[in-house]
Amino acid sequence: MRSGLHPDAVAAAREHTDRRKAAVWGVLAGLAQLGIVLLGHLAFPYVRDLLLGPAYLLLLPAIAHLQLRHAIRGTGATLATLTGVAAVLAGIGGALNVDAQPAAMFALGMWWWTIGKLWAGTGILSARFGLVTAGGGAVALVGSFVASGLAPLGALLPGIPHLALWDASRGILAAWSLVLASLLWRPLALPEAPVSRIA
Repeated sequence: MRSGLHPDAVAAAREHTDRRKAAVWGVLAGLAQLGIVLLGHLAFPYVRDLLLGPAYLLLLPAIAHLQLRHAIRGTGATLATLTGVAAVLAGIGGALNVDAQPAAMFALGMWWWTIGKLWAGTGILSARFGLVTAGGGAVALVGSFVASGLAPLGALLPGIPHLALWDASRGILAAWSLVLASLLWRPLALPEAPVSRIA
């Protein structure tokens, strides 16, 4: 090669650059999601429409980068990527159609549960953050069923309080995206010892 660098060194440098880019896109995704939660009710739907694409689709570079890290677990890597893309697409659908919000929360829960277990068991990214992510996934899964049950219950019993589960899940996704971006920005370290096993 003209640079005199070994091909492995060139590939590692490119991967380092791609990881940093994924971190930057993740920050922008988190800020856009936060903007929707905090400002989406202003000039609705224009603010939401402006930020909706970046809020979800800018997570795709991080999902692609994580697929490489997850490769030590073949089926886990595949499921993590598929559920991540499903969470992105279902999230856009849920933002546009209230009837799709429980399904979007379910997809998010599946994604977080999958990658959270993977990280907690292997330390690929951060075992502790993996536990938090898996816990968030479990909450999102339960929340999807609560959200789908509240609509008919609220129609039958108008006194049932409205729970802003969708807005809460978007706010948590925004914060999670920012933490993920900060972890991706750092150099790849050796896997942490697993904190615990999740069934």
